[in-house]
Amino acid sequence: MANVTVSSSKEIRCPIDNVRAQFGDMKHHGEHPVHAKFAVALDAEDERGCEFWQQYRLLGLMRRDRIRMDRESDGSLHFTIVEGPSKGTESFATFESLGPDATRVEFKTVVPLRGLLALAKPLIKRQLMRATGHALEEDRIDLEERGYPR
Repeated sequence: MANVTVSSSKEIRCPIDNVRAQFGDMKHHGEHPVHAKFAVALDAEDERGCEFWQQYRLLGLMRRDRIRMDRESDGSLHFTIVEGPSKGTESFATFESLGPDATRVEFKTVVPLRGLLALAKPLIKRQLMRATGHALEEDRIDLEERGYPR
């Protein structure tokens, strides 16, 4: 099985604790649509993280995945798709303080490509890179311009 790995980073002019909290707040993402192309519905929360549903289009097809998000001891976030067509996909968000009012976010996604999807690896990688960069910009706008929490 082939994998596609994409990484992107973004500087956000907000304190690290605020950025980290917003990235892990799926209730906020569902109630205040942060990402125009992703619908989020929180399903369950516990002390370590949460589970939520995410709906989106990939290569023109509507997809719906159940995602487990875990808060790691170092403050990073680990997302694993546990149900749906993208099952097995993992994403990692890490946060680096650039001072009292700035944070660098690194976001990495690893997608397993099964069957014929492996043949579309270059196309999928381009689309994932574009989607990741766009999603990080939407998070920046939510934090810097709209304000979090609301």
